Amino acid sequence: IAMFRCTVLILALVSLVGASNCPYHATPVPLSLKMSLPPMLQLALKRIDDIFMAAFTDAPINAAVMLDITIGDTPIWTRHYGNLPANESTIFRIGSNTKTFVSVMAHQLVEQGIIDLDEPMGRYIPGLEFNMALLPTQTTQPSIRELLSQLSGLPGSPPCTGSCNVTNAVMWKRLQNTLLQTPRGTVPFYSNLGFAIVGNALSSLVGMTFCQYVQKNIAFPLKMYSTGCEFTEAITSRMTPIYNNSYTLPDLGWQFPAGGMYSTITDMRKYAQGFLPGGKLFRHDATRTKILKPQYIAPDGMFVQGMPWEANFTNTYLLTKKGGKISVDS
Repeated sequence: IAMFRCTVLILALVSLVGASNCPYHATPVPLSLKMSLPPMLQLALKRIDDIFMAAFTDAPINAAVMLDITIGDTPIWTRHYGNLPANESTIFRIGSNTKTFVSVMAHQLVEQGIIDLDEPMGRYIPGLEFNMALLPTQTTQPSIRELLSQLSGLPGSPPCTGSCNVTNAVMWKRLQNTLLQTPRGTVPFYSNLGFAIVGNALSSLVGMTFCQYVQKNIAFPLKMYSTGCEFTEAITSRMTPIYNNSYTLPDLGWQFPAGGMYSTITDMRKYAQGFLPGGKLFRHDATRTKILKPQYIAPDGMFVQGMPWEANFTNTYLLTKKGGKISVDS
């Protein structure tokens, strides 16, 4: 997902980082689509198309890419690239874009008064704490906010050998021996473990599975009927051929909330629109601002870490995005 601080959305599976002429903190200006697109936007779309066409012409690989650009609630440009078939109803694994659903879940529970992002997760899940032996001057556990913004100091992967199909109780016990690597709140370190912890812990707190929560509180309200977790035959039959032939769907087990979901380009468009003013993801518009707020700015001022958004300044514009991938042997 790529989002600018204006009402333009660029979506891709795989995702595309594009350019925008909306200045940071600008007030969005409605664009009437009853007329033809402005020449500058037509030129930008042609450039994007040329880049993708060249990429697959110069380096032919087995791939299927769906790209969507939307203004407000109106899709203006949808394209398919690659030598494998795909369309707006094709199912893709969305990888670490799943982490954004964990963050939405957390912010929805904040709105309901169930959690406080600035408290450690152990406040709500007894026994959930990490080993701080390498950090003798640190006296408090990482907060939920730090887990969501990759600032917890946790290692990247959960303490699993082979399959990670374990219960929360087993994992909480293992985590007591998991050493924090860096002081909390100091530097981002990409951690699948952190998001698996938040997703599973919050699910336990509300008394449902992560997938049940997502379906009830995020996917269905946005009419995202092709987004979910269970890879049934009906779902896999809608995936690109690379999934259906030699590809084996990895079982992420306990770490599913870090990157296991699937969706379509159409559903991801609806999801991204939920973050725009007036979107249906949150009860209060202020929450939309909070979930997109930068949590860390690099010393050079160019890279920004959010919850879990990654952002960077491009020609004085702040581009907020989240990538995702699944890396397995096929």
